[in-house]
Amino acid sequence: MRSPALEVIFQAARDEWSEPRATAIETCHALLALTRTDWALEGSEAVKLLRQKRRDSALLLAVSEAAMWEDPVRAASSLHAVLADLEDIGWATTIAAALLNAGGTVHVLSMGESTTLVLDELSRLSDSLPLVHAHQAAVARGLGNLDVAVAVAEPGRAESLLLPVAAVHNDRIWTTPHFIEVAARFPRSAIPVHHPLAAMSPLSREQFRPPSTIVSTRISRDSSGPPSGH
Repeated sequence: MRSPALEVIFQAARDEWSEPRATAIETCHALLALTRTDWALEGSEAVKLLRQKRRDSALLLAVSEAAMWEDPVRAASSLHAVLADLEDIGWATTIAAALLNAGGTVHVLSMGESTTLVLDELSRLSDSLPLVHAHQAAVARGLGNLDVAVAVAEPGRAESLLLPVAAVHNDRIWTTPHFIEVAARFPRSAIPVHHPLAAMSPLSREQFRPPSTIVSTRISRDSSGPPSGH
C-alpha cells in the first residue's frame, strides 16, 4: 500500500491537465514528507517516476531536479528552497506593476493560474477596477470571479497583451501556436507570463519533452517584445 505522500506523487505523474504551479507545490510537500520517512526507497521511486512521466512540465522538472539527492537532509534543504520560490508571487506583482504603469486595458489569452495571479495582483495594486479584454467569450466567463472588469474584444484594442508561457530556456519560450500567432500580430509588446522556475536549467532542458499542443519560438533578450518566429 502506498503512503499518502507517494499517492500524491503518483497523481501528479499521471495528471497532465492539472495547474502546473499548484501541482508542483503539492508535489514538493509530498517529497518533503518522504524525506522524513523512507527517502531511500519511496523517495527514490518518487523522483524517478516524476523524471520519467512529467517531462512535459518545466515546474515539475525543477521540483524533481531539486530532489535528486541521496541524502534526505540535502534533498529536504533543496526542496524547501524550491517550495519557497513556488509560493513567492513577487514575479506576478512585478508584472502587475508594469501593467499599471503602462495604463489602459490588458488583453488575456487564457485563464490559467499564472495569468489569474497577475490579474489578482493588478486588481490589488489598482485604485480602480482594471479593464481586461479577452477575445473568446469562454475565457471572459472564466475570469468572471476575479475583481476585474472583463469584456470580449480583439487583442489589438488593448494596451498590453499577456502571453502565457509553459517553459523558458535562454531566448526560447514554449507556448501554443495560436498564442504565438496572436502575439505576432499584436501592435505593441507582448508580456511573457510564467513562473520564474519555468526558466529551465540545462538538465531540465535536456529532459524536457513538451506536449504536442505547444511549440517553441524565439523571443528578444529583453523579454518585452513579441515572439520573433518559430
